[in-house]
Amino acid sequence: MFNIKLKIIKTRTKRIIKYSKQDIKNSINIAESSFGLFKYILKMFVLLFFGLLIIFPLFFMIWMSLIPEDVIANSNGNENIPLFNSFDKLTLDNFKYALNSGYIKALLLTILMMCTSVVLRVLFSLTFGYAFSLRNWKFKKISWLIFLAILVLPEVALLSGQYRVIVALDWKNNELLLLSLTLPFAASVFSGYLYRIAFESIPQSVRDTGKIDGSSEFRFFIKILLPLVKPTTLLVMILTAFAAWNSYAWPNLIINNSSSDFWDLLNLWIFRTGYKIMNGENQSIISIKMAASFLAIMPMMIIYIIFRKTIIRAITNNKFKVTSKS
Repeated sequence: MFNIKLKIIKTRTKRIIKYSKQDIKNSINIAESSFGLFKYILKMFVLLFFGLLIIFPLFFMIWMSLIPEDVIANSNGNENIPLFNSFDKLTLDNFKYALNSGYIKALLLTILMMCTSVVLRVLFSLTFGYAFSLRNWKFKKISWLIFLAILVLPEVALLSGQYRVIVALDWKNNELLLLSLTLPFAASVFSGYLYRIAFESIPQSVRDTGKIDGSSEFRFFIKILLPLVKPTTLLVMILTAFAAWNSYAWPNLIINNSSSDFWDLLNLWIFRTGYKIMNGENQSIISIKMAASFLAIMPMMIIYIIFRKTIIRAITNNKFKVTSKS
């Protein structure tokens, strides 16, 4: 009789423990699912918040560029512009005015300056990085430390020295102004550093194979080394193109102090367009300026949309693994 009661108690105890474990497990699963849901909601909220921060200025710029000029003129100040009650009055006249205000010329000159800067920087960075990737040569470490010290200086601090060089060389006339605009973008220690890491990651066996085949140093550099550092070249081209396209301080310093009226880059053209004589005064029309701003960023936006996979791949896949040269 006692054994039967003991077995019943053991069975009940096991059942209670089993149900208790199951309840605890269910509570943990509910807590984990609730925490996972909270994390998902928080992540979506953060992404939505920063997405709106990025999209709203673009939306505001496009919307303002579609508002007619007379609505802006009758608003008695930009703070009273009717933003959302003029759907039937939207127009593309502001874009037409901006296009006819020298946009095509400024666009072509900006593209020319950007392409020249990209070519010059790639050529300089290639030779710079390759020279410092070779075996030890005299004063190599000292020279490298001097170049690295330049990276500490902000770019703005170098503008006065660069401008004095341009003045001394008399490169402010029509024929040589392009060289003046591309001078700060032609040389880059950071780009040379990227190429140095890329060249140093190439095994010494590849170099020895080229020498055994009897290839000259120049042919070995062009046929073998250049294809191996293609990701670095794409990265340098992308960084240089965006830097040249977005530059304002240096072109403003050079062009505004030049006697030439031929050059007019997009970043300077934006500030010069959008003015009209109204009530006897030269007033700024914000809708035209917004249209000009959109036209200025549109080319790079289109390029990014078309080549976004290539750009992202060049930035994310540009990984260097330094191998032994022994």
